[in-house]
Amino acid sequence: MTERSPLFSPVVAIATVALLVAFTLVTIALFPAQPDVSAAVYLEAAFAAILLSGVVVVSWLDLDRHIGWPLFVGLVLFGLHSLAEVIGEFVRLPFAYSIVLEEVTILAGTLFLLLGLYRWSEERTRRERLLDERRRQLKETNDQLEVLTRIMRHDVKNDTTVALGWAEILDEHVHGEEGRRALGRVTDACRNIAALTDTAYDLVQILAADDEGGLQTEATDVRAVLDDEVRKAGNRHGDASITVEYGADLSGTMVVANDLLHSVFANLLTNAVVHNDRDEPRVTVDAERDGSRVRVRVADDGPGIPDDRKEEIFRKGEHGLESAGTGIGLFLVLELVNRYGGAIHVVDNEPRGAVFVVDLPVAFDA
Repeated sequence: MTERSPLFSPVVAIATVALLVAFTLVTIALFPAQPDVSAAVYLEAAFAAILLSGVVVVSWLDLDRHIGWPLFVGLVLFGLHSLAEVIGEFVRLPFAYSIVLEEVTILAGTLFLLLGLYRWSEERTRRERLLDERRRQLKETNDQLEVLTRIMRHDVKNDTTVALGWAEILDEHVHGEEGRRALGRVTDACRNIAALTDTAYDLVQILAADDEGGLQTEATDVRAVLDDEVRKAGNRHGDASITVEYGADLSGTMVVANDLLHSVFANLLTNAVVHNDRDEPRVTVDAERDGSRVRVRVADDGPGIPDDRKEEIFRKGEHGLESAGTGIGLFLVLELVNRYGGAIHVVDNEPRGAVFVVDLPVAFDA
């Protein structure tokens, strides 16, 4: 927050302007009138009005005290000089009086304005240097995070893959109900860890792209991405039924996206299965093209999402109903879809469940 003087306010500015105008009227009333008034007085009066308006405007700006006061005083002195020019058109001013009002005010006003502008320039340069330093530090941090997430994605996923492989072997040897529940929890935990490393890696890619001027997009085959992620989801969740329906005109349709579009559909499909309360979750994926947009729906038959949470679930750190997740999967989906120029929302499914609707722009120059 910038430091401001408690007296440096529009009230002070308006009072100052009022005093200057009152001074002008009193001076014209006290001294002998000029025989002729030049038409130039209107221009001088207009210039004085502009300067006095600048006094009020500067008082409204959120400037540091050491910048605002010189600009304020400089404009007041320049305004007084312009008013003296107006006064001189109406009355004969004594020589000393005229020197003070016309010469001293413009000299002092110039010095104050130059001081204020110099300090303003210095402050702007300082803030730009600080901003550049923060950008440099942010880039270094993003680079370090990217290296860390690459390591996590490689090493942690390798270990979880090994753990899942051993869990499949153990599945044949564990027969008790309690043991099978424990084994199921181990398997679910391994899958969650693998999904989390993917999500973390994708988030870091977004941060790195923002630091380098924004996420780059390209024409992406939406059907190919959907097919790939539906196949992967079916392999990951063997107890779920995932069906697909495509519009007749979707084949070969390219949308504005990039390789991270895989993450969008992977998170939505995982969300539809993991947060489902059915023994055999059913997920339906349908997509169609509507003019310049492609609309993809991921519908499940789970518990659904209350109306008061349909927007909150996309916020960072928000968890689904009875969810043990991190709450960043849907946040990642929203961030990516927004950067593609698309939109996402959730509606109720019938007779139960939720439908996530993703709207993406078609890439016409593909």
